Amino acid sequence: MLSRARMSAPDVVCLSHLPWAFGLERPHQVMRRFARDRRVFFVEEPAVTDSEMRTVMRTVDANVYVVSLHVPAAMTAADVRTAHRRSVASLTEGAGHPLLWVYAPASLHAARDIDASLIVYDCVADHGARRDAPPDVRATETELLRHADLVFTAGSSLFDAKRGTNVSTYPLPSSVDADHFAPRERTPSIELRRVEPAPGPRVGFLGPIDERVDLGLIDRLAAQRPDIQLVLAGGLRDVTTWDLPDRANVHWLGPTAYADLPSVVASWDVAMFPFHGDAATRRSEASGLLACMAAGKPIVSTPLDELAAYAERGLLSIADADRFAESIDTALSEAGDPALGAARRLARDAVLARTSWDRTFKAMLRLVDEAAMSRDVAARRGLTRPSAA
Repeated sequence: MLSRARMSAPDVVCLSHLPWAFGLERPHQVMRRFARDRRVFFVEEPAVTDSEMRTVMRTVDANVYVVSLHVPAAMTAADVRTAHRRSVASLTEGAGHPLLWVYAPASLHAARDIDASLIVYDCVADHGARRDAPPDVRATETELLRHADLVFTAGSSLFDAKRGTNVSTYPLPSSVDADHFAPRERTPSIELRRVEPAPGPRVGFLGPIDERVDLGLIDRLAAQRPDIQLVLAGGLRDVTTWDLPDRANVHWLGPTAYADLPSVVASWDVAMFPFHGDAATRRSEASGLLACMAAGKPIVSTPLDELAAYAERGLLSIADADRFAESIDTALSEAGDPALGAARRLARDAVLARTSWDRTFKAMLRLVDEAAMSRDVAARRGLTRPSAA
């Protein structure tokens, strides 16, 4: 059972849908900032391996401890759930009454033995509405929405989808460390040097490569434009290397260190975000978009709800699958237009000046502190909400 205790400078237990190696994403940005003054236990989803079951906790940064469960492929789903719950309980035993911060509703079972001071659901995707989401994930996300003290959403579209279940829901779009990606002279990374000998313009994708990414569209683009090098910078989630387009002009870099990402993005002529068009995906965020914008890259994306405002300001182009290759060509041809580049730079700088991960985190922390005080008042008055069973 998930329960709550009074909050007093708690550690954080984060149930992440992405591994720590995907260092660009929202869970990593938020947890790095929590780790400035407290311990963070970053719980990855179980990983299937060929070895015996083992649990590992490793230190990856100051105050950041990654909890990983490795399970053999033959292990049943029920046994994996039980092992995951036990491993998290044992490795976070000294965390007291932590702040439970959830990105992965499917992993909520792993926190059943944690006596949480507060429960936060930081919703970055419509997990329950995914095309391949099993019924139990939908039920678990609904449970989490009902019992979380706070729900944050990565944009207004997810906010509209979730606020009916929890009144303490707030839209807090993801952000970017603009200075980290700002244009400047950079030394090519090892990953980038693998692509350098290939001739032609470079069009890149930045972010997790999962079921939302239209790999078929990338394959068609590679076939239509063999003179363009397509670079995919991001780890694989729910897809394998066998699913990636097998073409000479498609280059997968894999998970890239956060420090190396600016040099990777700087080498591109255009950034692309080719996503599927189903309702759940359209409500998703393109997590690498602001980084590419901060790097000053022309951007082409399939339709996503959160990108319409950027398109209206001329900061990116929206194109469906049938027009995607044409829009890439247009973006490449416009890249050398100094007047257009100057206008976009002014619009881009205005957007980036209003956003930063530090600012987003401060907003989150303020709402967490307010929820903790409300919880404390309610506890003193004997008013408690039911725990998530």
